[in-house]
Amino acid sequence: MLGCGRADKVFYCAEHNLQTAINWANSCSLFLGCFADKQLMGCGWAENLVQHWTKSGPVKRSEMGFGFLPTTSGRQALKGAGLMIEESFETLGVDHMFGTTPDLNTEAVRFVKLLGFKIVAHIPNFCSYLGEYCGAYTSYISREEWTTTKLASLSRKQTP
Repeated sequence: MLGCGRADKVFYCAEHNLQTAINWANSCSLFLGCFADKQLMGCGWAENLVQHWTKSGPVKRSEMGFGFLPTTSGRQALKGAGLMIEESFETLGVDHMFGTTPDLNTEAVRFVKLLGFKIVAHIPNFCSYLGEYCGAYTSYISREEWTTTKLASLSRKQTP
């Protein structure tokens, strides 16, 4: 699930506890913490890593998601998500990242677009948001498309 905004909204579930979150994080292909001035701002994850073989060679894709603490500003979240996207492309070597965003989470839908993800479909009655059954938008970004975004150039400047 590609999400953003307050972590308590992104990670909403009926059994909301630390052990469930830790177990889930351990199942991800990549789980990243996002910090500013040694303070946790949020996290990002990549999961469901899949490789397809084509005539021209392997193509890899992964599902991406984000969650930020309520104290994180929108600008900080965009910068942090940009760094996490950059790291995910580099570490996992994927060609495409995709996600689903609950249509009721309008903050997340806007955030996804600001990151450069392209919304390509709406799926009715696909997921839940804050306990309410709702549709979801499917979005993606390719490695090539990511390199042309303003956030990508900012991310490269900040990576040591």
